[in-house]
Amino acid sequence: MPFSSGKNISDLGLGWGLHCGHLNGEASCAHHALKICIASDSTIMVNLAESTIWASAVLVRSGIRHALRNDEGMTCSLYIDPDCEAAAGLAKLAGPTGVISLSGAVERAARKCVRLIISSGVGAQTAFEEFSTLLGSPKTGRICDPRVGVALAALIDGHHNRLPLAGLARNAGLSQQRFAAVFRESTGLPVRTYVRWLRMQTAVGAIARGSDLTSATKAAGYSSEKQFVNYFRHFFGVLPSAFAMTLRKRR
Repeated sequence: MPFSSGKNISDLGLGWGLHCGHLNGEASCAHHALKICIASDSTIMVNLAESTIWASAVLVRSGIRHALRNDEGMTCSLYIDPDCEAAAGLAKLAGPTGVISLSGAVERAARKCVRLIISSGVGAQTAFEEFSTLLGSPKTGRICDPRVGVALAALIDGHHNRLPLAGLARNAGLSQQRFAAVFRESTGLPVRTYVRWLRMQTAVGAIARGSDLTSATKAAGYSSEKQFVNYFRHFFGVLPSAFAMTLRKRR
């Protein structure tokens, strides 16, 4: 079943990004995020340094140089932060080559995840977490430690500022080591990774709403436009404008 009505769409959550569109000869690149690419009703061609793979769904491990092509339909790319709990399972699944075609339960779960992210809007994060449970992550419905809840509120309100781990831990009444462990148990992400995604959401969202790059990066707490663009490109292999142009509007 096709993922959408043919319209390009992008989304950013906490620990993941999604971009759906047409691939007519993507440039070769390697990026920090793991990536699952799924064709809605066609086949993707994955060009590697020494081989080519044709598949309807493919997993690419972090740092693997590749190029994608799909001339016949939409392709959805789900980018996953290597710090996510699901990442270790995915990296292991990719094996020594770092690229495999997906099938069976993992492919079905990935397709379901993508469809739910596209259709659910505010429920997109839950859809990603449900997919992650297949690879060993805790079940959804995490119980957030009240002390972490205070820190989350501070991060959401002030992620564009420097918020030292020591200060967050002190406010929570925990040692830095214990706070880091409890935070990850509650959110599924390390503190710095959580902040990273909040900042990317803020910057890309601002660009999507019409802000210029300078204003958007400043609002998100980056030291410069160059820092943000280079970081985003390193992580996704594309410019932030590729996401901003098609970023979904939250309902």
